[in-house]
Amino acid sequence: MSSTTLGTACPKIGHEQRSRRLRLGALGLATIIATLGLSTVGGEAQAAVQEFQTNTGIVQPATGLPMPASGKQLALMSNGAVASTTVSGSGRVVVGAIASLCSGAPILDITVDGVAQSAVTITKTSSYGANMPRQSVPKGSHVVKIGFNNDEYQPGVCDRNVYLASVRMEFASTSTPTGPTKPNASNTGVPDGTPLTVHNGDIQVTQAGTVIDALDVRGAIYVKANNVTIKRSIIRGGAASSANKGLIVSWWKNTGLKIEDSTLLPDHPSFYLDGLSAGNFTATRLDISKGIDSVKIIGGNASLTNSWLHGNSHFSPDPNQSDNKSHDDGVQVTGGSNIVISNNTIEGVHNAAIMVGQGTVVADVDISGNWLGGGGCAINVTQNGTGGPINGMKISKNRFSPGSYGTTCPMRLPSASPITLSGNVWDSNGQPAKPVWF
Repeated sequence: MSSTTLGTACPKIGHEQRSRRLRLGALGLATIIATLGLSTVGGEAQAAVQEFQTNTGIVQPATGLPMPASGKQLALMSNGAVASTTVSGSGRVVVGAIASLCSGAPILDITVDGVAQSAVTITKTSSYGANMPRQSVPKGSHVVKIGFNNDEYQPGVCDRNVYLASVRMEFASTSTPTGPTKPNASNTGVPDGTPLTVHNGDIQVTQAGTVIDALDVRGAIYVKANNVTIKRSIIRGGAASSANKGLIVSWWKNTGLKIEDSTLLPDHPSFYLDGLSAGNFTATRLDISKGIDSVKIIGGNASLTNSWLHGNSHFSPDPNQSDNKSHDDGVQVTGGSNIVISNNTIEGVHNAAIMVGQGTVVADVDISGNWLGGGGCAINVTQNGTGGPINGMKISKNRFSPGSYGTTCPMRLPSASPITLSGNVWDSNGQPAKPVWF
C-alpha cells in the first residue's frame, strides 16, 4: 500500500487561510455567524446570524467549543467595552461566551430594551455554554446590550477578558417550535452528487492548514499537523489492519482538526480498527459504521455533532478483550476535558452508545440531545481509569431506545461523580429515562 505525505500538492487538497484580526472603530459592525447547537426547554431554534455593534471589540478566531459556524468570536478586553445586537424571541437572554481569568472572572452587565438584567459571571474558559440572567422578557424583537466593566490586567501574569460567540433568546419567536433533525442516512456523510477522486493508500498530513476535499481514500488518514480540514470524503481504510488504528487518526496533540460531511466505512473491518480516533477536533455530519469504536476521543477538546454512528463491527473471538468479545462503542472517551457530544444518532452497538472514563482524567463532558440505543447501558460512565470523580458532566435531553437489558439501564453512572441530569426520556413514549447508580 502506498502512503502520501502532505507537504506537497495532492489531488483535491488545498490550504485554508487563517482569518486576520479586525479591530473595530466606534460603533463599527462585526458580523459573527454562530450556530452553537445549544438547546433549552421548548425546542427553540438554535442561534443564527448575530450582528454585534461594538465600540472597542475585536473579531478573532474562535477558541471555544462548540465551534461557531463562522469560526469567529468577539473579544471585549477593556472596561467600557460594549456589544449590542437585536434578537427575536422570548424568555431569558442566552449568551454564548468564554473567559480568560485573572484574579477572578469577568462579569457582564446586560440590558434588554434598556432595562438592566442581573449580571452574568463568565467562568468557563473553553466551553461557550448558555449563560443567562434571571429575568425573562415577552415575545418580540429585543435590543440586547452587553457591557464589560471589571477588567483586570497583571503584566506578564494574566489578563481578564471575555469572548462572545452568540446572543439569542431562550425561546425562538416561531409559533410552532421545532426540535432538531435526527441524523440519519439522508443528512450525514458525503452529500449526494459529490464527485470524488480516488486516492490509493494512506495519507500522512504534515502541512498545517491542509484541506482534504472530495476524495475517496483507499487507506487511512494520519493527521500530524494543526488546522487540518477533511470534508466531503469517504475513508475506507485499505487492507485489513494488524495493529490498533482508526480510519482517521490524530494522536500527536495537534489542534484544530475539522471533519465534516464525510463517510467513514472500512472495506476490511477488523477488531483492531476504529472509525475516528483523535483529540482536539470538531466533527459534524459524519456517517460512521463498521468500526469497533465509531469515535474514540483521546485527550479532550472535542466536539461531535449531527452525526450518525451505527452498525459497529463485533468479533468473537477478539484478542483485544479478556472475555474474547469486542467491546464496541459508538463513542468511547478515554480521557480529556471540554467534550461535547450533541444531536447525534448512535445505535447498533454491543457495549455502549457512549462509554466514558476508562483511561485518564475526564471532566467537563456535555452529552445532550442525542438519540441513543443498543448495548447493555446506552451511556456507561465509570471511574475505573483514575478512581476519582468525573467533574462537570451534564447529560440532558437525550432520547433512549431499549438495549440488551430492555429499559432497565439507559444510563449507568457512578454516584461519586457530580453528574447533572435533565430531560432524558424514552423515545417511544417520552417517559423519563432513569439512571442506574452504582
